[in-house]
Amino acid sequence: MNGVPIDSPGPASNYSHSNLGMPKSVPPPRLPLGFFSIAALALFTDGILGIFLGSRVVDNPMGHLAIGMTHMFMLGVASMAVLGAMHQFIPVISGQKLRHPQLSYWGGGLFAAGSIGLATSFLLEINPMVVASGILAVIGVVLLVINLSKPLMVRGKGISITGARISSIMLVAVACFGITYAVDRNAHESFFALSPNLVIAHAHIGILGWLGISYVAVSEKLWPMFMLSHRKSNRSSQIAIWGLAIGVTIFVIGMLASSTLIATAAGVIIVIALCSHLYTLARVVSGRRRKLELLQGYVVVSAIFLVGAIGFAIASVLSKAGSQLRTQLAAAEIVSLGAWIALAVIGHAHKVVPFITWGILRASGVKFTRNNKPLVFSDLLNPSVARASFVIVTSGFTFIIVGLATMTGVLFSIGSAALALAAISVSLNLAIRPSRMLSHFGDASQSEAG
Repeated sequence: MNGVPIDSPGPASNYSHSNLGMPKSVPPPRLPLGFFSIAALALFTDGILGIFLGSRVVDNPMGHLAIGMTHMFMLGVASMAVLGAMHQFIPVISGQKLRHPQLSYWGGGLFAAGSIGLATSFLLEINPMVVASGILAVIGVVLLVINLSKPLMVRGKGISITGARISSIMLVAVACFGITYAVDRNAHESFFALSPNLVIAHAHIGILGWLGISYVAVSEKLWPMFMLSHRKSNRSSQIAIWGLAIGVTIFVIGMLASSTLIATAAGVIIVIALCSHLYTLARVVSGRRRKLELLQGYVVVSAIFLVGAIGFAIASVLSKAGSQLRTQLAAAEIVSLGAWIALAVIGHAHKVVPFITWGILRASGVKFTRNNKPLVFSDLLNPSVARASFVIVTSGFTFIIVGLATMTGVLFSIGSAALALAAISVSLNLAIRPSRMLSHFGDASQSEAG
């Protein structure tokens, strides 16, 4: 790497926020990157499982195989990725450090182990393992929330911190919900005798209460920053966050009480909240001061999946109670909500990960490209591969949802293969160029030292 300055050589562990002009509250880069890496691995694993289990999953969307794959996705993929984003941005937004990064290393490790164990126990129907794995996941959640509690408790930092605070409470609630149910079923020795209402309630408090509110809260800060679009009021985001919090709580009560009236009323509140979120997105995109780019593509398409999820939910409510059609539509709704979160997370990862790796490279002394040009974020990934990954992951979720709605196992398997491929392409695209730059810089440092 000719012309690369070597005035500040050092390993990435010497990462200095002050030298890079970053807030001191920013956590070590390996912390969020660790969460993102586990999420990518879980997506690849879930995709491989879907290739071989597609026909059996679409035939019984509430069966143990579907539940196992759902846990792998919701915990291993979506939750890990969202936790990575929260560990990166909540300390920045609040201006307050985590209690101690080590808590999140342990918490993240236990949560990952518990997530894998839960998915495996459901897939293989290993009764004792589900309780043990659930306990690991709950301990992990407690450690993670304790570590995040310090920045989350800062007052006067806006709706993003308020939303993250609410979503953290929802995360604890869904963990307690899950472990309580697992212990109860284990005690009665009637494993997998799951009531559809309980499954749906558990899924929605997780995907809308925890993941949905987290995304809405973080996007309130990230969208204006990445799109250079600033609004005069964040009232629509407030409606979205508080509407989801209230609506999900009432919905879970309605499902547990088997009350169609309560669940329907809650559904109306949730739809209003989600429409408010979509209105926020429309305002931000229309008011942007940057040209259209990949991120906008991801968030707009993810919003389309959200609209699809609302449609599936309404169709499910209108279908005959207890029918196979209602089960199919409910499954398609849950996967559509998962696609909403996943596409948004992957899209933002193409901005967030280069930002983190840029800091690592700068701290290691890499300030220029091989062509002696100042290092910028766009140098750290291949845009053609990024666009191809966008098409692959969008197609994958589309095939899976259509496969579930039509009970077509082949489509489900094709979509799963696409997601496995997307996990590989996104991960390699975000990792290869920074790794090569570090390698070239090390060679240049040795050559100049010699």
